[in-house]
Amino acid sequence: MVLPNMASIEDINAISYDLCGLVRSVSGSPKAKVALTHGPENVKPQKKQTDRNGRFCFEVVPGEYRLSAISENAPGLMFMPSCLF
Repeated sequence: MVLPNMASIEDINAISYDLCGLVRSVSGSPKAKVALTHGPENVKPQKKQTDRNGRFCFEVVPGEYRLSAISENAPGLMFMPSCLF
């Protein structure tokens, strides 16, 4: 609870983030998977299918991540931040 007479408040620490984005294909096909890798290279990535609009979200803890778009039928994939659409 924050009151007007408080000089300051304690730091707010994030527990998790929504890491979201959009995958677009030159061919117009919204079907793609996104792989999320965190940690050593030998760790198996999490994979998610994009929705019908090409959007995806992962819930992640603070850290560094690598995203990859995977598509068998759509060459020329392009990542965009979801805030642009």
